[in-house]
Amino acid sequence: MDRMHFHPCGCASGIGSLPHLDPAIAVSLIEEYLPIIPHWPQLPRLSVKEYFCTQFLQVLNDLGLLRVENGTKAYFLDEEDDWPERLASFYELYIRAAEGDTEVLKKFSFPPDSAEGFYYLYVELKKKGTNRAKYLKGQVVGLLSVGFQVTNQSGVP
Repeated sequence: MDRMHFHPCGCASGIGSLPHLDPAIAVSLIEEYLPIIPHWPQLPRLSVKEYFCTQFLQVLNDLGLLRVENGTKAYFLDEEDDWPERLASFYELYIRAAEGDTEVLKKFSFPPDSAEGFYYLYVELKKKGTNRAKYLKGQVVGLLSVGFQVTNQSGVP
């Protein structure tokens, strides 16, 4: 198929989450049934760390700005005495990442144990190439989703 004349109308892709416990099986299924626009599978049944909303908040958790309970309930630690200092640390990291510091930028990625499907797909793509894929689909949590999920320590969104 000529890439210059490819029209993706009607091509299927996945929404993200799959019920599988094994990333190899999930990626194999995607390669077989969604070859034109494969997606990286999120596997929330594998681990609560794969939960869509909190998966992307690891840097906030690492800095002590956020606590995640049971893998899904997240709240800001905004009543802690050192909240302003922790918040300043976050923005310092953010600025360094925005300026291109690749080591700091890694802190904003999700850890391998919270995105096993992503990392498995990545390794497979490096080994096999993209095959029939014309696009690769990923998913990130949006501001509205986080806003409805994360609260302050008092439970207020």
